[in-house]
Amino acid sequence: MSLRSIPARRRLIRGVAPTNKPLAMRTIAFAVVMLAAAHVSCTGVQRELLNSAAGQVSSVSVQLAAIGIHGCHSVRAYSINIGEEHPQFRRSGIIDGRLNPSRSPEAGVELTPVQVAAFVQAAATAEHPGDHARCFYPHHALVFFDAHDKILGHYTICFMCRGFRSSVGRFRREPDYQALSKLATELKLPKP
Repeated sequence: MSLRSIPARRRLIRGVAPTNKPLAMRTIAFAVVMLAAAHVSCTGVQRELLNSAAGQVSSVSVQLAAIGIHGCHSVRAYSINIGEEHPQFRRSGIIDGRLNPSRSPEAGVELTPVQVAAFVQAAATAEHPGDHARCFYPHHALVFFDAHDKILGHYTICFMCRGFRSSVGRFRREPDYQALSKLATELKLPKP
């Protein structure tokens, strides 16, 4: 006796579903696709921006991990090479694994999670094309530290030349220098 000869009511009673296999497989596939779509498919940086726009700012370590700086506990900003109009190219925020000796303030200014979000948005989210020179005379740096105050890397900026150098992380080739300058002003970093 085939299933088609048994009335649908009796098939349900016996535990045999009155569906065909291809339809059931399509239903399962559809459910899997819907579940996958329920998980927002945006990058970590976009997720952080959505959270900050909603008034929720994640910890420094979560924000920086989204752009490839893992294990970062704090970010400190410095003015560097003060008094040097044209500092040497290699005089970045970190020299030979140590903080630049000409930094000011010596202890740095620690960024809040909101300021870190502003930095990530300015440096890692979108390209901001503009004119820039081929020189690099840096006077500002952000240094990334782990929980034991070990240096993880730096992001050194030259606002005069509109250039930057970084030893860690994933950043845009053309960051938003206007937003980065605003952040430096907000942090009350000494100007060169």
